[in-house]
Amino acid sequence: MDSAAKPSDGPPDARAASGKANVIVVGLSLVIVSGMAIADYFTGTELFWQLFYVLPVLLASWKAPQPAGTLTALGAAMGSLVANHMAGREVGRGPMVWNFAADLILLGIVGWLATRLHQMFETQRAMADVDALTGVLNRRGFSTALKGAGVRARRGDGAMTLAFIDVDDFKQVNDSLGHLTGDAVLRTVAAAARARCRSGDIVARWGGDEFALILPGLAPSEAAPVLADIKASIESELRRNAWLVTISIGAAHLGDPALSEDELLAAADAALYRAKRDPGRRKGDQRLQAVGYPPT
Repeated sequence: MDSAAKPSDGPPDARAASGKANVIVVGLSLVIVSGMAIADYFTGTELFWQLFYVLPVLLASWKAPQPAGTLTALGAAMGSLVANHMAGREVGRGPMVWNFAADLILLGIVGWLATRLHQMFETQRAMADVDALTGVLNRRGFSTALKGAGVRARRGDGAMTLAFIDVDDFKQVNDSLGHLTGDAVLRTVAAAARARCRSGDIVARWGGDEFALILPGLAPSEAAPVLADIKASIESELRRNAWLVTISIGAAHLGDPALSEDELLAAADAALYRAKRDPGRRKGDQRLQAVGYPPT
């Protein structure tokens, strides 16, 4: 399977909506530029409009990715040039070229700074939703992703599986091998889960040694082999590092469109509890797969 989606990624419909929004922002910014140029022309030399041309550049640079800010800066410089020329404020090609270049450079710098500031802001906001140890979503980010996935599933056929992954006897790992090894185990679980998930799946660290998965579009019969494959892959990676550690998985299906996110979480948690208590999960030193679906 493909690797799991990164926190910054989104489903195709969300990316398409974002692209449409960016086009709208650029169009709106250019309309504002046109309006300012017209006002600039009719007010003559009584008002200084160059400062106001900065506003649509800021709007485009903040709300849409580059080259939106650059295009708007070019449009604003052109608008100012045309207004000044038609109003007869500039005579001679030299002053026109000089003023146009000065406006373009100034507005371009403003747009670039606004874009960089917005990128820094978005990076910090994204980091707030990412677990620092494992690099997957944290509980806050997962909760946001679950709400969005639930809305999309209810608009469709309601097929969505939520699963909890728990590292068995993780306290013993920390006690016997140390916390640094325990951290490495958690990073391995997260990386292996992401590697076996599809591009639209969500992987998160729910807390402690527990992880959560969102598998959109999968009914119980379809999710069971997928989760079995994820479990086998994770435990294979753990054994490859000479860690005799296993995992348990409990899963629940959205199914009923009336099922809330909290009810889905509770059902998956109950399934995980049953999976860990399943007497058939041990055979010698190896833990057997235990994936539970609560009755509906």
